[in-house]
Amino acid sequence: MYFTYDCLVGRVVSGKEIMNYEMKLGWGKAVVIPPVPIYIPPALQQPSKPPPPSGLPFNAQPPKHLFNKIPRVRQGEYYPSDPDDKKAYEQILSQSIVKVVVPTE
Repeated sequence: MYFTYDCLVGRVVSGKEIMNYEMKLGWGKAVVIPPVPIYIPPALQQPSKPPPPSGLPFNAQPPKHLFNKIPRVRQGEYYPSDPDDKKAYEQILSQSIVKVVVPTE
């Protein structure tokens, strides 16, 4: 009897306007949607992974043909000390792309 009464009251209220809001009745249960999917198909996992370390600022990814030509930068410095290497470094950096991904930790 208890559930039948709730159903009757719900049918009466559904579609009515209360305080300028239309009342809509649903018998479904509220479910919390997690921020990260529980299962990600393998085809969609690869695009969401971070790229391999490149040694460039913000892990910028250079074009494939320039990946092995990145000049070395000493630890604690921002640019190579050799002027020719600095010019090549800036050229590679200008053609690189920064990929933003969700952290995996």
